[in-house]
Amino acid sequence: MSRFRTVVVMLLLQAGGIVSAAQAPALVSGGGPGHIFFADEVPRLTITLSPAPAERSLVLETRNWLGHSVARREITLPAGEVQVQSDLPAALGVYTLALREGETVVALSEHYEQVAAAIIPRPRHLGLRPQSRFGMNAGFAFMRTAEDRLRTAQVLQMTGIKWARPGIMWDQLEPQPGVWDFGHWDETLRVCEEYGISCCGLTGAGAPAWARRDPKAYFSPPRDVAEYRNYMKRV
Repeated sequence: MSRFRTVVVMLLLQAGGIVSAAQAPALVSGGGPGHIFFADEVPRLTITLSPAPAERSLVLETRNWLGHSVARREITLPAGEVQVQSDLPAALGVYTLALREGETVVALSEHYEQVAAAIIPRPRHLGLRPQSRFGMNAGFAFMRTAEDRLRTAQVLQMTGIKWARPGIMWDQLEPQPGVWDFGHWDETLRVCEEYGISCCGLTGAGAPAWARRDPKAYFSPPRDVAEYRNYMKRV
């Protein structure tokens, strides 16, 4: 199971910068949740672009989890054609794909410029086993979108990871003194419950800037024990 854990951790750290509102993202399909392929499958992704009236030249690059380029293709796409297929390397591991048209990065999802994919051994047992004690820190607290949280829960379920340790971050719950927002945490619990993931919440981390001794240091201790006690009581 340790190999699964490594793959899933890397997969959830989505690669690439955040997409600007002006970009029109491509659609990437293939594999299971999070573009996971089993080692006995053909690891092929299909990238669907917006149609263009003229021929265009693209460069598709695949990198491994160390950031080393393992494949680079120059593609000439005739006018009107919208699909590009990419086979991942056969070796087990996590890969990221980036697509460029000239000097322009073509966003490969609604929120990220690049997309991650993985090739893993086929598990002996697919899905969750209720008696499993295996879990991981899935990073729910730092996920930017509901789509990220949903995909993460699907990957955990698919690879048999029964437990997750989401952080109940103070700065997310009380961004301003007395202003509480449990929306992120409620959504995390809802999606985990939907996919059968049990949660062991981590409290006490990430004081908001207004409550830190040093507002510039994220892991600074709280300035006032009473404020910290109130946070713990609300949670």
